[in-house]
Formats: sequence, structure tokens, C-alpha cells
Amino acid sequence: MTEAEWVRATGTDELLDLLHLPVPGRKMRLAGCACGRRVSPSLATPLFDDLLTAAERVADGQLTQGDLSPLIHSTQQLVDQDPPPFFQYAVGGIGFAAVHLVDRRYFQHGLSLLANAAAYRVAPATSDPELNDGRRMRSDPAWHEAWAAEQSAQVALLRDVFGNPFRTVNFDPAWLTPTAVGLAEAIYADRAFDRLPILADSLQDAGCEDEAILGHCRGDGVHVRGCWVLDGVLGNG
Repeated sequence: MTEAEWVRATGTDELLDLLHLPVPGRKMRLAGCACGRRVSPSLATPLFDDLLTAAERVADGQLTQGDLSPLIHSTQQLVDQDPPPFFQYAVGGIGFAAVHLVDRRYFQHGLSLLANAAAYRVAPATSDPELNDGRRMRSDPAWHEAWAAEQSAQVALLRDVFGNPFRTVNFDPAWLTPTAVGLAEAIYADRAFDRLPILADSLQDAGCEDEAILGHCRGDGVHVRGCWVLDGVLGNG
């Protein structure tokens, strides 16, 4: 894949095929949590937001995988009640991409399940339920459109977390003033990504003129925990 193909990619598999990610990897788990948060509000219970928040804390070393067990048990009880396909796909996607993260294949499968959940939400009954998802996508335009839209949204999240692998950005220690680091810590803790332009101003005041960093902070793209600029300022891997 070339840089131009990376920029044009609309599917998560295309992007992930290029990245050599540590497994399970903090950033992979945070990206999975961000994708899971796109569907969790539609599950109509705060349990899944709590599970994703806990998974984020696992990523940041504040909890262990074992600490997730009570929440996982509670979600399994809901799945055992035989909910509709949307719910099952969403829960499975969150599990593979964010909670039971084993390797990149699990992660990719989780993202695909989350896209399926979004598609079922938009087009729950417009196709034969006996069709597998590949055949459903080919036969149902509404399903295919919703699935592709969710994949595109996931791609934007992956770009925010992993940055551009064709352009390595180094953060000069001189830029990392107490003001800049304090801002980044607050943005991360509060999910206050609307403050990223202020962080850009602080970095620029300290001498940063890197267009990728400043443009990412001041652009209108999506931002989540694991954002490559925040991680660069905070020294997170």
C-alpha cells in the first residue's frame, strides 16, 4: 500500500494490513473501545459504556483483565436472553475488538461485527434473515450502505489513533512544556477533544511548527482516547 492508498482507504482491513501492531496493544484496545462507543448508546443500557470505560482503564494499566469479569458476566446474561441480531453483533464486536482482545484477527473481526450491528440497526428486516452477512450485503442496498458508512467511520477513528505510518512525527521535548502536558492530560481525562486547538496553540508557542501535529489538532476530524497527538505529548505508546 502507498501513502495515497492509505489516505483513500475506506475499509479497516486495508489500513490494518499495513500496520504492524503489538498484541494486544494499548492503542488497538483504545481504538476498539472508540468503535464500540459508536454503537453502545443504541444498546439502551449503561452497562456497555461501563464495560468500555473499564476496558480503556485496562489499556492504560489502571485495571487488569480480571477486573472486567463482573461486567462481562452481566453482559453475557443479557446475551443469553436471545436479543435481536443488532444487539448480538454489537456485543460480539465490543468483546472481540475491546474486551477479549487476543490478536489482530480478533480486533478485525470485532470491527466487522460492529459494522454489522450498525447495518442491522438501519436495515433490520429488509433481507432474508437466513442469508449470511456477505450475501446480505450484496442483496440489500440499505444494509450495504449502512455497513460501508460504519466502516468509513471506523477508518477515521483508526487514523486518529495510529496516525499516518508513512510520516513519522517526532515530538521535540522542548515543545512539551508543563502547560502543554497539563492541557493534554486534561483533554485525555475529560474526553475534552474540543480543546485540541488550544493544545495546538500551546505547542506552537513552545516552537512547534509541524503541520501534521497542528493540523490534526485544529482540523474537524474525530478524536478519541489514543489520539496520536495526545499520546505524543503524553509519551504514551
